[in-house]
Amino acid sequence: MPNRKKRRGRHIRRARRPHIPGTLLAALAVAALFYFAAPMLPAAPDAPETPAVSDHVTLPEDGDEQSAPVADEPSDSVPAQALLEESAPPDGLPQTPQPVPPAAAVIKEITIDGTGGEYPSSGAVYIQNRSKYDIDIASLLKLKDGVRLSGDQAQVLIMHTHGTEAYTPDESSAYTATDSSRTTDSNYNMLRVGAEIEKVLEANGIKTIHSTVLNDSPAYSGSYSRALNDISAKLKANPSIKVVIDVHRDAMETNSGIRYKTVATVNGEQVAQLMLVTGTNGGGLTHPNWKQNLAFQMKLQQRLNTRFPGIMRPMSIRNERFNQHVTRGSMLLEVGTSGNTLNEALASARIFARELSALLKERS
Repeated sequence: MPNRKKRRGRHIRRARRPHIPGTLLAALAVAALFYFAAPMLPAAPDAPETPAVSDHVTLPEDGDEQSAPVADEPSDSVPAQALLEESAPPDGLPQTPQPVPPAAAVIKEITIDGTGGEYPSSGAVYIQNRSKYDIDIASLLKLKDGVRLSGDQAQVLIMHTHGTEAYTPDESSAYTATDSSRTTDSNYNMLRVGAEIEKVLEANGIKTIHSTVLNDSPAYSGSYSRALNDISAKLKANPSIKVVIDVHRDAMETNSGIRYKTVATVNGEQVAQLMLVTGTNGGGLTHPNWKQNLAFQMKLQQRLNTRFPGIMRPMSIRNERFNQHVTRGSMLLEVGTSGNTLNEALASARIFARELSALLKERS
């Protein structure tokens, strides 16, 4: 079990949450992890994309009979052309501007931390394994991942496959929506969260590059392919980069319009929960070092959960690679959900960046 001793300035107080029936919590956990639905194989030209659960997850609530829809997964047999690029998950987002949900929208808080025994775990690492592989957490925590800092040049790249994702607006973060819970205004979307991570990393001596390319604007389709081009260009210009962080936010919403936000309490402050989505080569795309990549992320998860119990949701391990084949230190980070506020997301982003800085400094 993790060392839960009090540390100066880092005392954790768990907030008491409303009791959630086990069946609903299980459905929430599964449905939320569908947010990054499996990248689909390239569709025929002009073929419409199939609607996915990306931003409108269906959950059983208020007597709803429907269960969470299952997104299409790629087959184990992948056409040759699919190995050349990773397509964006289907989304079916409207292309015309949609209003931001009103301030009176029903928002419900939940905490999904894995401590109830429903997720495989070792130490402070909890996982939801949706890949085709058996995952030995204890062995991976001992694996040498190969992430080491060197020189005085850029070591970290922050980027955004879905940069227009945004949060529930409040009095301090009202924005003009370009789609439901999305905006191109970098003061309120994922670029703002990425900028906060960059600021903390730099303040701790970790040289960082932040790509402000909106890979999901103006078109959501193809965003993972554009993101890979963005990453490749940055790595070519900055071969010293060891860690790539693709910063997103999750989404959980019922048919009746209830939005769930994932929260933890740190030093009396409510913050958004974080989640690492980890890719493998289980879908057929090239990803030779996925175990080293996963090992690095597990060590980061262990560090965060040990120091701030409850801040991390269980890791989602997937067959899809999510462009994580580019370095051994690549990760996809979910900062809260669309139900969280921007301030809650920024608070947890700062904690994440401080702990990542400390972990990387141990490797210099």
